[in-house]
Amino acid sequence: MAINIEKAISFLQAQIGHTEYSMYGSRNFSDGTCDCSGAVYTALRKGGASNLGYIASTETLHGWLISNGFKLIAENADWQMKRGDVVIWGRKGQSAGAGGHTGICIDGQRWLECTAWQDLGETIQNHDARWEMNGGPYFYVYRLAGAAAAKPDQSGIHFRVPKGFTAENGTFINGDTPVMMRYNTASTADTPAGYLPPHGTFAYDSKKRVGGHMWVHHMDGAHDVYCPTDGSEGAYGTTRKR
Repeated sequence: MAINIEKAISFLQAQIGHTEYSMYGSRNFSDGTCDCSGAVYTALRKGGASNLGYIASTETLHGWLISNGFKLIAENADWQMKRGDVVIWGRKGQSAGAGGHTGICIDGQRWLECTAWQDLGETIQNHDARWEMNGGPYFYVYRLAGAAAAKPDQSGIHFRVPKGFTAENGTFINGDTPVMMRYNTASTADTPAGYLPPHGTFAYDSKKRVGGHMWVHHMDGAHDVYCPTDGSEGAYGTTRKR
């Protein structure tokens, strides 16, 4: 049975803001908890992957991915990240439990991961920033055969100015501190959309000052994403009009 990567990614995106990280709960989101390998396994099962008979770990994911048509395309070496790539951190034989980590990429920079970091649970983060944050662990990259044929407009940002925002095409360039982005509304109380890493960029279509912050906006798939560019202490980074 063919695996639908888009269905797997959509399933994980729906878990953002609704998941607590735990290696000791259901590991499949059914009780509101999951861990990294459980998230990847459950999402790919939703997309049509075979039933292993148990929830895979970072150790057992390797063989299961290959049995489902994935190929190892990189091992601890540079690669061109694509939507749908599965990355596993930790050397085989040494990645059990907290010794490994895994997630599914959604574009050329970001991935979906389930993590205890910042109590985020399922989240979208910049992969390389997180990899460096964790000391640059040994890693493996798996890609579904034929996945390169996916339409490029199935992922990434696009633009639609929200009501009340002022249209402006530009790029926010972050400073030295990670900045939490938000889904749905320009509010620090809304669903976390992951951190914009230090020196990361955020292309935007519009802006508005709300609640003490100047917010910029773009669309990530069907999701509105808002990023604050300043606060009471001053600017977080710089903005450049396009």
